[in-house]
Amino acid sequence: MVIEDYRKSLPNRSTRTAFIHWLNEELSRFQLKLSIGYLRDLEYGRKTPSLPLAIGIEKATGGAVSVREWPGLSSGLRS
Repeated sequence: MVIEDYRKSLPNRSTRTAFIHWLNEELSRFQLKLSIGYLRDLEYGRKTPSLPLAIGIEKATGGAVSVREWPGLSSGLRS
């Protein structure tokens, strides 16, 4: 699942602001943080997260948002 679909599927966390607040609490366990602007860029495909950030998001979402879903990372993982 892509991050935007995951965010929109969460009750009480479907807005970017609410989602970022929750996600940053989860990401803090891995010393990672995400901004609303960067999330917007991820959702529109303008940015590709670093591998550590993508893995942190995958862990924070319980695997619902997979590293293999990120367009810029998936091709490198297959080789």
